[in-house]
Parts: sequence; C-alpha cells; structure tokens
Amino acid sequence: MKKYIIIISAIAFLGIVTGISYLCHPDENLICRGEHQLFSLPVWLISASVFVSSFILLFLRAEIFKSWLIFSAWFLPLSILFIFLAPEYSNAFDIVPDKEITTMLMSAIFFLISLIIVAVKSWKLRGK
Repeated sequence: MKKYIIIISAIAFLGIVTGISYLCHPDENLICRGEHQLFSLPVWLISASVFVSSFILLFLRAEIFKSWLIFSAWFLPLSILFIFLAPEYSNAFDIVPDKEITTMLMSAIFFLISLIIVAVKSWKLRGK
C-alpha cells in the first residue's frame, strides 16, 4: 500500500509543480499571468489537496488508505465535472459560483472529508 501512496503523492506533487510553473507562468511578483490561468488553479488546488491527504496516509494503516481511495475515486471525477461545468466568470448577482470559487470549494471539501475519513477510520481501528 505504501507504494501506491508514494505514487499518488508523486503524481500530486507533479500536478502542483505543473500548475504553478508551466500553466501559470508567474511574474516577478509570483502572480499568475499565463494564458492557461483558468486551468492552472484547479490543477494546483486539487493536486495540493491530494498531496497533503496522501502524505498523511503514508503514516497510517492500509485499511484507512483503502477507505480514502474509495472516497477519492468518486469524489475527484465529480469535482472535476463540477469545475468543468462552472461558468468561467460570474457577476455579483449570480447564484452559481465561477470556476475559481468552485475549485476552492471542491478542494476544501475534499480535504475536510479526507481528514474526517482518516480520523473516523483510525478511531475505529484503534481497538483492533
């Protein structure tokens, strides 16, 4: 299981590096100025959430990783779909959030649910 966690962490780290350096093209003030700005933020935030979650899982039992993997197998494609369907820009009167807000929201939800899964599963397995 540790091998899979390391592979997932490495792919997520590559996503972070790709999102920041290649897609974003930050200027001297580290502000994203690239032509792929709307694509770089989702790649960076989702990769950062997966990287931190998988790094935490590196020190835990295989059963916890399996539970987390089942969750991420359905949540990540769902969040990518929501981000893809979100409008690029919205005005102050729109109820539907734009891509940036959707990306931040989905990344935060993923990270929080990942922490909850790890905590609950660790607590259940503590007595075994």
